[in-house]
Amino acid sequence: MILVIEDEEKARASIAWALESAGHKVRQAANLDAALGAMDGANPPQLIITDVVMPEWSGLDVISKIRPRFPSLGIIAISGHPAFFDIAKAHGASAALAKPFEPEQLLSVVEEVLERPIGSE
Repeated sequence: MILVIEDEEKARASIAWALESAGHKVRQAANLDAALGAMDGANPPQLIITDVVMPEWSGLDVISKIRPRFPSLGIIAISGHPAFFDIAKAHGASAALAKPFEPEQLLSVVEEVLERPIGSE
């Protein structure tokens, strides 16, 4: 299961659609609180895709809160501001992807992160 954290509903739905079309199970969250709720339970995600720039909580906050609890979880940071990518990786993101992106680009990065051995980031 892949958790998509994106405050913009249309962007979140578009990402979820691309992932589901490729056969992935997807959960969606609009903010950190919803994301943390989706992390608890019997079916935690294998991968998180999070926007970096969001109101109230940034993607960097998401990564900082989730990474210590789930050290082997793949996290992809997405942003229209590539200057954030090095910062996101320093916070624990496995990969970064610049918006706007095509579904094929998203799926390529998703597969790359999912195929990495745990701890090889």
